[in-house]
Amino acid sequence: MKALGIGFLAFFALVVSARAFTNEFGNLPQVKEISRGQPKDIVALIERIAECNHWSDEEPYDKERAEQIRNAVQKARCGSLESEKQTIGRKYKKHAKVLEAIRKATELIP
Repeated sequence: MKALGIGFLAFFALVVSARAFTNEFGNLPQVKEISRGQPKDIVALIERIAECNHWSDEEPYDKERAEQIRNAVQKARCGSLESEKQTIGRKYKKHAKVLEAIRKATELIP
């Protein structure tokens, strides 16, 4: 019985941690449309692009908001996004649909 309880707690921790890394921008209709049919690594990249685009367009109207934006940009790893897009571009250089999806996501401002 004790092992069952520990197993449940481990499973619960896994579910909670997986949700913590889920990008809420993946639920936006325009992001879903661009992501449809794409490989998982591309979907994750598209969601990060949407998130970084969103935060780059936000106004830091006070100190608290500026901190919120800074934290979100850091969590989304926006600073490494361009190099990752280049790496993915090389990996999928012969996949026009993937490259087009990345281009569309780059132009997207949710």
